Amino acid sequence: MPVSSDARNVILPQYEHLPHGTFISLVFACSVPAILYILGFTKMGHGVQVYQFLSTHIEHYAYVISLGLAVFTFFLYLFDIQYWESSIGKCIRRSLYGFVAFVTSILVLAVSGAHPYGPISVFLVFTTLWLMSVHQIFFRSTPTRKYVAWLSGPLFYTSMLIFVSWLIWTFWRDENEWTTSIKLVDAGVTGCEADFTDREDCRGPNGGVCFYPNGPDSLHFPEGCDLSCRDVYSSCLNTFIIWAGPFLVSAGFFFLSFFTTFVGGRVSAKEEVVRFTKSGYSFSLECGCLHL
Repeated sequence: MPVSSDARNVILPQYEHLPHGTFISLVFACSVPAILYILGFTKMGHGVQVYQFLSTHIEHYAYVISLGLAVFTFFLYLFDIQYWESSIGKCIRRSLYGFVAFVTSILVLAVSGAHPYGPISVFLVFTTLWLMSVHQIFFRSTPTRKYVAWLSGPLFYTSMLIFVSWLIWTFWRDENEWTTSIKLVDAGVTGCEADFTDREDCRGPNGGVCFYPNGPDSLHFPEGCDLSCRDVYSSCLNTFIIWAGPFLVSAGFFFLSFFTTFVGGRVSAKEEVVRFTKSGYSFSLECGCLHL
């Protein structure tokens, strides 16, 4: 028992033992943005359809959105918004800053076909803001530093729940696993551009790729379309990020659980970095073994 306890203390983040109601409430608060992201931007939910919608209907507005955002921000600078110190001025300033953050998020999502890691970045930023909002609304009487320390355990357990759920989903059906065929089935509809450099023979009659889906997890290569044409999507990351999205959420929460420990003041940053490195190594080793 002492050996297992020592190993747990070395690998896991140090967290405060909270009342069951508080712990469950914080796990629920951590789970809300995670569930929304997984449903909207990963293959466990409707990620393929959402990426397809963004790449076909929103992406061509990205230039207009970015130009409008730049002009709007420039006008805020001209009007010295940072010096609006009256009560009404502060309210307007917060509203305008919130609007800029919202439009910036829309811009990041609009270009997710070309930059598929954008949504997970927005998710991590807004998760932090969401947890701070939970503090202001439900735990206002709790000092901020103490509240941050409380988050370590709920973030860690939420991370593990998401990771286990993703593993179960992955091995539940063959079409949930990561294969080259599944990557190619989803590549075209999620915003990936086929690279026909030195591969003009891989173009189909309609100007796209010569192969096409034959079910949710297989492809059909008609006569004259070589199997090597699969390489036209070799640089496509969209489908992998959509598939691995829950793991990325889990990894993000896993990191935050260690981060909140030393921000909350329970241990020094040096101690927690060492513990995080050891835990991350063990986590990576287990993932590797599962995929062997």
